[in-house]
Amino acid sequence: MNTITTSNLTKNQISDINLLLKTCRSHDNINGCISLDSSINSIAYMPCFFLTYEGKTLCSILTIFTPTDYECEIYAYTLPEYRQKHLFSNILSKALKYIKKSTIQNIYLVAEPNSISAAMTAAAMNIPLDYSEYMLSYDINLTPSPEHLLSINHLKENNTDTIHLTSEHTLIALCHLYIHQTYASIFDFEVIEKYRGKGYGREALLMLIEYLIKLNISSITLNVSSKNKKAHKLYTSHGFFIKEQLDYYHIPVNYILF
Repeated sequence: MNTITTSNLTKNQISDINLLLKTCRSHDNINGCISLDSSINSIAYMPCFFLTYEGKTLCSILTIFTPTDYECEIYAYTLPEYRQKHLFSNILSKALKYIKKSTIQNIYLVAEPNSISAAMTAAAMNIPLDYSEYMLSYDINLTPSPEHLLSINHLKENNTDTIHLTSEHTLIALCHLYIHQTYASIFDFEVIEKYRGKGYGREALLMLIEYLIKLNISSITLNVSSKNKKAHKLYTSHGFFIKEQLDYYHIPVNYILF
């Protein structure tokens, strides 16, 4: 077995990764989410791709995503016939050596909930499920019914769409949008703190959905953490349903592999 550590993938390596993911998706019935773009990492100097080969066959891959200098997310996939052979523990051990030399304080193993192998790995490592992230999708067959208590201002600046929801020129809530053709993703949805608990969250959300539908948007998504129980309840009680889920298992920074 040979493990390659790099931040820059070759065309052949990308092809090998896609083939491995295709096999894992079919075998495990998962989406197999993984990013092959190292430029999005906050820590640029740390290798983020770990590839274990047997001959010309890519058997296992581990990637590190660093959204900040203090947190990283680990994604890993191994071909079914190579599981239970300590490939993951070996490749994780190599990755942790780099992580422990960095400024990272929080390490998460990220997996899909229906990945049996990931659940078994987490149990064997004795690492707890810390939280889940949900991608929610709006049931476009529903008709939102806001009371129209707010005004919507759609701002465009530096390729970013920002929505301000106001009452008599007072900012009540805001969010950012990614819009592409008939698809819209809502992110950073927030009610200004002093207006929370007064029903503005529901009103702002329904007005936003109504506005997007009038723009001929037919697919609306947003992300929410299981830690944000109030937001999760707001979204799911007003037409959103879980489309995808990722589970985050916390690995202590001083973790010693079994």
